[in-house]
Amino acid sequence: MTRTQCGEWWKSDTEVVINEALKSGLAPNVSDAHTINGHPGPVQGCASQEGFKLDVQPGNIYLLRIINAALNEELFFKIAGHELTVVEVDAVYTKPFKTDTIVITPGQTTNVLLTTKHAAGKYLVAASPFMDAPIAVDNKTATAILHYSGTLSSSLTTLTSMPPKNSTILATSFTDSLRSLNSKKYPARVPLKIDRNLLFTVSLGINPCATCLNNTLVQI
Repeated sequence: MTRTQCGEWWKSDTEVVINEALKSGLAPNVSDAHTINGHPGPVQGCASQEGFKLDVQPGNIYLLRIINAALNEELFFKIAGHELTVVEVDAVYTKPFKTDTIVITPGQTTNVLLTTKHAAGKYLVAASPFMDAPIAVDNKTATAILHYSGTLSSSLTTLTSMPPKNSTILATSFTDSLRSLNSKKYPARVPLKIDRNLLFTVSLGINPCATCLNNTLVQI
C-alpha cells in the first residue's frame, strides 16, 4: 500500500490562521498551496519546487490509500494516462469501478488500485479543489510525479488537465458510482423492519462578538 496524502500549505502559522478566523467570525484565510505528501510541486511562491515522486515498476498493481487532509476543501485527484479502480471509501468496501478522476472530501480516505500499464515514462499526479458555490478557495493544483523504474529523469512528463473547480456533474457522477459490496458472498443485510424513528436537526446560531465583522459570530 502506498499512502498519498493531499493537504494544504500556508506561509503563516496555522494556529494564527485559525485564531484570526475566530476573532473575525469569518472562514479561515485560504491556503497558499495544496500539497501531495507535503509537497506542492512547482507552485509559484512555495518553498518546495520539486514535488513528491512515486516510483513504480511496470506491470504491477498498486494499492493507493488517498487521504484528504485539507482543512475544508473537497479535491479532485488524477494520474495522467492511468485509470483508478475505486475499491474502498472510509473503511467500507465498494463495488469496484474505474474512473480517471476521484473526488475526496476533507478527512476522507479512498483506496484505489493503480495498474502500471506502461513500459516506462513519467506521469503527472495532480490534486485540485472542487467548489461549486460562491465561496473563496485556494484554486491551485498540487502536483507530483508517477515515475516508472528505468525512466530517465530528463524524460518529458505526460501531463493531464484537471476539471474546472465547479465541475458539479463530474463530482456527482463519482458519488453516484459508489455502491455497497452487495453480493451472495457478501450480502448487505439491511434491516427491513423499522422500530424507531429518529429526527436530526442542524441549526445556525448568531452570537454577539465584539471583534467580529458586523459584531456577530455564526456558529453551527
